[in-house]
Amino acid sequence: MPTASGLLRIAATAVCLAGAALPSHAISCHIRSSPLSPGDIAMSHGDYAKAETLYAEEMKSGPDADRTHTALIRAQLHQSKVAEAEKDAVAWSTAQPTNPWALDALAEVQWREGKPEDAIQTLNKVRTIDYCNPQGHADAAMLYRMAGLYASADRELTLARKLDPVDPQIEFAWLRLQPPATRLPEITSLLSTATYLSADQVNSFSREKQRLFQPPPAAACHLVTPTSSTSIPFRAIQDGPESHTYWGLQVEFDGKQRRLEIDTGASGLILSKSAASALHLEPEHTFKMGGVGDEGLVDSFIAKVHSIKIGGLEFQDCYVQVLGTNAKGVSAQDGLIGGDVFSRFLLTLDFPGRILKLDPLPARPGDAADASAPSLDTGVATAFQAPQDSYRAPSMKDWDRVWRSGHDLMVSVGLNSATGPRRLFLLDTGSSLDLISPDAAREVGKVSKGSYVNVVGISGKVDKTWTTGPMKLYFSHLVAPNMGMISIDTSNLARGSGTELSGLIGAPTLHQLTFSIDYRDNLVNFSYDPSRITHCVDSVHLADCY
Repeated sequence: MPTASGLLRIAATAVCLAGAALPSHAISCHIRSSPLSPGDIAMSHGDYAKAETLYAEEMKSGPDADRTHTALIRAQLHQSKVAEAEKDAVAWSTAQPTNPWALDALAEVQWREGKPEDAIQTLNKVRTIDYCNPQGHADAAMLYRMAGLYASADRELTLARKLDPVDPQIEFAWLRLQPPATRLPEITSLLSTATYLSADQVNSFSREKQRLFQPPPAAACHLVTPTSSTSIPFRAIQDGPESHTYWGLQVEFDGKQRRLEIDTGASGLILSKSAASALHLEPEHTFKMGGVGDEGLVDSFIAKVHSIKIGGLEFQDCYVQVLGTNAKGVSAQDGLIGGDVFSRFLLTLDFPGRILKLDPLPARPGDAADASAPSLDTGVATAFQAPQDSYRAPSMKDWDRVWRSGHDLMVSVGLNSATGPRRLFLLDTGSSLDLISPDAAREVGKVSKGSYVNVVGISGKVDKTWTTGPMKLYFSHLVAPNMGMISIDTSNLARGSGTELSGLIGAPTLHQLTFSIDYRDNLVNFSYDPSRITHCVDSVHLADCY
């Protein structure tokens, strides 16, 4: 918040993203006091094309030309004008290598292109040159959050907000990490004083304010059969004897059995419309859901289920998501169960052994013992959890850290080389194919138009496909060979995560592994034993082999 002199005294003791601590001393920072420009208002409303045009004009005569230039590049990234934004940011940062705003714009481009390591190095330069740059802290918070460092992200956003109490994007991001007791008065103040809010934003914040006034649910989703560990067998799900095999769980909803595919590319418990109708579920509120495919968003709704039984575990008073009748790609199943449903457990998917295992998460040092039983995370928020940084237990020292956006787990993959170009790929057990984007595929080989299969997701059929030559994917300590990958446009996936996803590591690879996930700490572990894999021959049922 601005002091009388417009300066903020802060102690520069934060740890940089790369791990190097800044000298511990107090420094003076100027605080932004200029009002929102028309470009800022358009940006806050999500009108990125208008914001880009306005920022271009404001750069010519505005008092904050550098900040405006960075915002213009951000507006381009929101419109998927990545090449245009990259050209501008590279030229600007090359011409002015010590300009923190130019470097911050470059870091945002690098993250959007799926190059987190490069973005981290660039943001470290911003901190070294100008620790008081508010956007540098806001962007660091975004990277911290994706790395599972939620408490660090909260601290960075709090500092960014103090340095720039005007920027609505920083304000909105900070609000999302605050407890209800803080959000309620802040939203109340925002609604009464912020003249820049759009009608949609006013309605959204008003609904949030009304919800915060309500008492928390008396019975949130909870486990009623506590257990330290459990193992649950998979079940095969197939359209026919020669079709792709999905692996799923028998799940009992209020006494009725349904089979749900285990899908780390999905979030929560997602039922098909027909399955929900048979269970007589009633919608509590509606929303839109999207996924792979080019046929648009799917009408969906939230419903509450009294009892959910999975293996020997029973959970009560849990919410599920229900797909509308226009959903595609899951017609042969009763629905999907996202890996993040078990985010409050240590989840192991032993595909060769056809077993799902749940174990307690490792206790953090200094944490008080949690007497409450773990619950299902069904994709519908029921309670606030204070942000904490991820923790690596000694027993998990060899596990791989991944980037996480919501339920999406992203791993760095080398294309045809362990030391060559690296890109972010989504770990998606529900994808029947390993997929790659055309741009990533062209970096290491030729791409042919068309493919031998149709690619269909929740959002319908993918219109345009390509095919690569033989390729190898290097991730963790593994090498996954492929005789030829299907290539699709993955740009729509970037809109949700904010970074380029160059492909999906799907069932053909992951179903050969024992795949463990610690969602709380952004850690994964892969184990491959070739002696446990049965390779397909013509006479063998596809459910039993790869």
